[in-house]
Amino acid sequence: MAVRRLCVSTFAVALALAARSARADLITYELHNLVTVESETAGVYSGPGFVQSNLSLNHQAYFDISTNWNTAMAVDLSAIEGATITSATVSFVISVISTPGQAIARSYVSDGVLGNFHDPVSPLAATAPFALGSNNSIDVTGLLQERIDADAGWFGLNFESVGGAASTHTISDPDAAQLRLTVDYIPVPEPQAFALFGLMGLFATRRRR
Repeated sequence: MAVRRLCVSTFAVALALAARSARADLITYELHNLVTVESETAGVYSGPGFVQSNLSLNHQAYFDISTNWNTAMAVDLSAIEGATITSATVSFVISVISTPGQAIARSYVSDGVLGNFHDPVSPLAATAPFALGSNNSIDVTGLLQERIDADAGWFGLNFESVGGAASTHTISDPDAAQLRLTVDYIPVPEPQAFALFGLMGLFATRRRR
């Protein structure tokens, strides 16, 4: 009887842990411009955060989306390592539109270092039209899941545009662009749940004997 009560109790605890592990969690990454001067040409920065970058090898205090000026961001994935991503959205504020167009977010292999230019090596990309104000978002669920499945430590996105140009100046406020990565995810099941299910199997085997 004592063994039976222990099995029932263990089963209840294991179910509770499994339910907790299967529950979706939410995390939001706030990403600021790491460039704190109006313009410089040789900076190398450590993420998380973002920098404006282009082939001319200089940075400016802008969040830029255009065909010539890009923005690169890097996010540390340690908090969601191994997770299943149910949704991931990157959002941002645009204060100036020079030419209407579409924003493109391309995944690149990141080590957390943000230098002069980041050439996306992944064919994965997501697009969305951009508009003035805060109503700008791009679904990057597939891009983020691909990086997690590859056991990447960082998630890199390079922002550019097709036929358009938009920006937000960040010299007085590094968070003026309000660049955010919002992720709904299911974390990796806790090891305790697997251990308790193993104990339950052991108890069941002993009872049959």
